[in-house]
Amino acid sequence: MSTRQLPKLTTTSFALLGLLQRKPWSAYELTRFMRHSILRAVWPRAESHLYSEPKLLQKRGYAVSREESNGARKRTVYSITESGREALLNWLNEERASEFRFEYELLVRLAFAESVTVDVALVYLQQVRVEVFRDAAEARAAVDAELAESQQLAARPNAPYAGAIIHLIADQLDSRLRWADNMSHQLSRLQSGADTVGDVAADLYLDARARLQDILARQ
Repeated sequence: MSTRQLPKLTTTSFALLGLLQRKPWSAYELTRFMRHSILRAVWPRAESHLYSEPKLLQKRGYAVSREESNGARKRTVYSITESGREALLNWLNEERASEFRFEYELLVRLAFAESVTVDVALVYLQQVRVEVFRDAAEARAAVDAELAESQQLAARPNAPYAGAIIHLIADQLDSRLRWADNMSHQLSRLQSGADTVGDVAADLYLDARARLQDILARQ
């Protein structure tokens, strides 16, 4: 099969190339790392996709594989090639816009919450709080694991950049928690009947507009 017929490289492709640049991995190890490291928080992908990606990198000549025996079992271990290093470096140096994606099913439900009661909408927000604490526990476990694997952060050139991502994850979790608490307070105003839908909506939209204007003023 020619290179032209192969699927286009994705961000996932380059993420795995980045990991292969550090050391050889099996497909299982790559998938497990992506599942438990901080990369899961910023680039979650299906395991089936992760398992097939190393084979695509090999077909493109960006990785090579070798068979290793692990007791009675054999496993395929992938290593990066010089072409793979060059492709990764070109991608890292590439200047292009990147879209910040925020996919969250509970927010899609909230967008159509006029079809249910306010009580149900408040349950959504309570679920957000539950999931924030779950995600925070998982993120802390990932951080603890990375700290445990290396006694000296100075020996890890990627440590400052990974630390910067961890800070953003922490900021996002803190923001989600504060948002869920604030919106629970605002939407509960509809339960008493003292405030109308128009009153609550106007307050939320005007406050959001003021905050967005403040952000734009920092350009």
